[in-house]
Amino acid sequence: MDVKDEKVVKKNRVFVAIYISLFGMIAAAYLIGVLYYSERFLPNTTIEGFDCSNKTVADVSDMVRKEALNYTVEVYGRVDGEGTRGLIISMTGKDMGIKLPDLESNVYASLKTQNPFLWIGVLADRYYEPELDKAIVFDEEKISELITGSKYFKKENMVQPVSASVGEFNEESGEYEIDPGIVGNVLFVKGAVKQITEACEGLAQVVELGEESYKEQGIRADNKKLNEGVNKANKMLAACITYDWNGTEVKVDINVIKDWITFSGFEPEIDESALSKFVDEMAYANDTYGKRRNFMTSLGFELELPSGAYGWKTDRSIEKPALLELITKGAVVEKEPEYVTKGYVKGRNDIGDSYVEINLTDQHLYLYMDGEVILESDFVSGNVSNGNTTPPGVFGITYKQQDAVLRGANYETHVKYWMPFNGNIGMHDATWRRNFGGDIYLTNGSHGCVNLPLKKAKEIYSYMESGFPVVCYYYEQEPVEEVEVVY
Repeated sequence: MDVKDEKVVKKNRVFVAIYISLFGMIAAAYLIGVLYYSERFLPNTTIEGFDCSNKTVADVSDMVRKEALNYTVEVYGRVDGEGTRGLIISMTGKDMGIKLPDLESNVYASLKTQNPFLWIGVLADRYYEPELDKAIVFDEEKISELITGSKYFKKENMVQPVSASVGEFNEESGEYEIDPGIVGNVLFVKGAVKQITEACEGLAQVVELGEESYKEQGIRADNKKLNEGVNKANKMLAACITYDWNGTEVKVDINVIKDWITFSGFEPEIDESALSKFVDEMAYANDTYGKRRNFMTSLGFELELPSGAYGWKTDRSIEKPALLELITKGAVVEKEPEYVTKGYVKGRNDIGDSYVEINLTDQHLYLYMDGEVILESDFVSGNVSNGNTTPPGVFGITYKQQDAVLRGANYETHVKYWMPFNGNIGMHDATWRRNFGGDIYLTNGSHGCVNLPLKKAKEIYSYMESGFPVVCYYYEQEPVEEVEVVY
């Protein structure tokens, strides 16, 4: 080995010696730390809220004992039936019969739960929170006596909880609101004692009694179904159905609907009997079908006519469920009710100023258009002698047809212009007749129809349309002048 190689070897031996020496020092320091923390708590150790870092069992025991002897706890909970929270009682450790049995043993047991070999973990910011197992105990009976002795837990100061519910309709807001009920402050003493005891064992300075310590309200104001029900009811109240009921405006809005809403549990319902009664009343007030009418004849006197089969008649069986659906949807609409039959014009006087007036007594017809007589004609009506008398009343043209064949039990007749208005009774031309008017109808009348001259039938036919009013009547009184018509 040359001199140069010998120097390198010596240098390497020096480095190895240094490394071994450093390693030995580190190992020694680590082992010293292990031995140190075998009798002390690791850095960053907290027990029941106390910083126990680097402290011995005796240090921690003295610290806990001192704190326990001066321990006071404040208990917060409901101070009234509305759930307002506040201080309900303050208790000292002495009041609660605090004891520290085998405190050192329990602290020592906590120490032994740590691993001293992990003391180096302080460099990694590790935290340790061992617990004391029954190192601090309290007399639960004394705690119970203290609680029940507080004014907030006396029977006369406890308010029973009441579930939230649907409130009354609020006239000012125009809505249903939720009645929040009463939260109450009826305490379950046993549960409260348990919660307080557990907290005090950790020397907590403040205890907030949880909801589990109180008698439950049942249904709360934030209940999903309760809120859905109230919202649904308010949607119904927002509905506004404006009817044109045979010329009369009828509104179904909040002023009506609020009296129809009932609740089954949280579910709003429309009182269908009330809705049905409403539709019946509006139909009765505004329908004209089936009602007798006052009519001023062309001869100048007023008659009260039987209803016939004419006028406005609400289809109640359709309108009732239709109205219910609109309210449920909260609809805002303008509409007419559904009708079984309609008059020619709207209003109580649904005949209007355009109609056919058939004077069965005088066997004379008048055609009015816009209040003016534009056509007159004699006719022959139903044969009185054989019981085919043409019935009086107010009717509407059903339809009109040219070149129709009229059939009966013992006849089949072709007519050029057919205008039925009362079942199989109608106006038509009668080319087989030479004469019209007079008293022909008494013994040689029709099967009930109004027989007209061909030319007149053709002219009348040109004005007819479905629903056009036809007024048929007999009279016995003499004409009078200037009779006031009241519809």
